[in-house]
Amino acid sequence: MKKTLIILISITFLTIGCSNNELNKQYSDSDVKFLSSKSDVLNRSEKLELLNQSDQMATSSVPFTVAKAFFPDDEFVNKITIQKGESFTYLKVPNGRNSITGEIVVENAKNEDIELQVIFMQGNNSVKVRPKEAVEWSRSLNFQVPSKTSISLNVEITIDKESFQEFSFIPIEKVPSDQKLGNETITNSRFFLQLDDVTIKNKSLEEQSFKLNDNEINSLKNLLPTPTWFDENKNDIKFISDKGEFFSKRPVKGIKLDAIPYSTKVDILLFDEYGNSSLIKENVSVEKNKENYISISDKVINDMYAQDMRQYIMVTNNREENILADIRALIQKQKPFPTSYQGILELHPLKN
Repeated sequence: MKKTLIILISITFLTIGCSNNELNKQYSDSDVKFLSSKSDVLNRSEKLELLNQSDQMATSSVPFTVAKAFFPDDEFVNKITIQKGESFTYLKVPNGRNSITGEIVVENAKNEDIELQVIFMQGNNSVKVRPKEAVEWSRSLNFQVPSKTSISLNVEITIDKESFQEFSFIPIEKVPSDQKLGNETITNSRFFLQLDDVTIKNKSLEEQSFKLNDNEINSLKNLLPTPTWFDENKNDIKFISDKGEFFSKRPVKGIKLDAIPYSTKVDILLFDEYGNSSLIKENVSVEKNKENYISISDKVINDMYAQDMRQYIMVTNNREENILADIRALIQKQKPFPTSYQGILELHPLKN
């Protein structure tokens, strides 16, 4: 079956809304499906086709070393033409189906093996996943990708048709602690997931609209509200490596969002490597042309530091139908570029 490609390529580089102070801890290591390197469901190849194509998709002075991709099967894929040669992909679940199938592909050009843990989310919650044709479901899949090798895995993911109209693919590379960076974002992709008829109202388009002249566009430093951690003095958190472990020198107090040339609203989600998640802030207003600081409650931060599992903060805007409104506004030339965004930061242990 034909598939549509969504690729995530990594480079190896060393007015506040509602708040929920209760963190979900429903899932654990027992909810992870660990796939042996000899498992029949993992297909291996020495051809690194996605990485070989990377020069056509992006330019960088540093070689691309890892590609992570999810190919939804064609029966779920819909496209909206933006302009000649460019389209927007969204997903739609056919009548009678309660799951999405597709293929995960991870290519590793590094000189060492890498470990991946893959989570899928529908809106704010992780969903169950399994290798295609397998019996048991889990909340995440864990597997190794050998050096200079491509691994592919056919999967099935459950969908709740009464839930959120968003679908996210989150492949977490289990980087050794002493190789981590402090404010790197985790590559991921988010789709609009159509579960019902959708009407984009003029008000939604107006909320998405903004104008910039050529000089303003050329001088932009940031197109999207990329997050970084800040401390109690609103300084960027500094990170240290100690005996092969990676730590932050001061406790985090929240996240700073890069200045962007438009206003938006974001939700803040806490999740971990096992698929637990909690919406901790909702509809936070982000003002244009200034750095925005979003504090996180001490209770949440202390609870996060008390946990052993790897944890992440997700910043996401244009929820559900607003992903489509973003694209419609772009097509109608009411904005110069798309602004839908989902950024993920890892929380590191504290060491004074």
